[in-house]
Amino acid sequence: MMGTVKSIIGLSKEKLAECLDPQSFTRKLSGEEIIYLAKTFDACWEYDYQAAANGKIGRHAVLKCGSHSDIFFNSKIFLSNDNIREIVARQLVMRYRLQPSAERPDWVVGIPDGAKELGKDVARILKSRLAVMTKENGQMKLESRIGAYESVLMVEDLCTRGTGLREAVREVLAKQPRALVLWHELAVVDRGGLGRVNISDVHEFTVVSLAQLKVNDWPPDDCPLCRAGSKPIKPKVTDENWQLLIRSQL
Repeated sequence: MMGTVKSIIGLSKEKLAECLDPQSFTRKLSGEEIIYLAKTFDACWEYDYQAAANGKIGRHAVLKCGSHSDIFFNSKIFLSNDNIREIVARQLVMRYRLQPSAERPDWVVGIPDGAKELGKDVARILKSRLAVMTKENGQMKLESRIGAYESVLMVEDLCTRGTGLREAVREVLAKQPRALVLWHELAVVDRGGLGRVNISDVHEFTVVSLAQLKVNDWPPDDCPLCRAGSKPIKPKVTDENWQLLIRSQL
């Protein structure tokens, strides 16, 4: 039973796969365990500087913003596993309920595209309604009709600079100016180590995350990994690219 295991760190992929039963998972996972789980299931990559020192220069990641980085968390792969996504949803709700002034929201928004399915799981666990939000031509679009003074909780896969949160909140308030957007955002990974995101004319959000990843990133023309001979690659363009990245230093 996973709930009785003191730590999942060190368990093999096969052993983890055997005991990933959401029903038996009752304790709080540490951030280190979340990242270990992601790495074990090939959903989190980190540049191996020791391997590079031994001659395996490999590749490094190009982020969505264009910067180059030595860490990349692939939430699409991580959350595609139904058991892992259910465990993640329960862990997020567990942490949310510990927050000051936490309340059961009327609505839950899974910020697209990365948290659409996760938002469904969180809404179900909290017994809240799911507010459907889509992304069309890079723009957020709220499909559900939220009533005046109804509360809304935001759920995201990765929070880096708070851009997705800002866009989603603005869209909710554009459609329903009297919606009560709650003061917390649930995120699997706080990739920017922000902790808080301030949205002018709204309020400051506390990022309730399962793990933090403080990522090194550099402009393309000032990337030390490029200078060392490592080749940049966009990890999520194709499945082949992701495999090339995570196996480049093996």
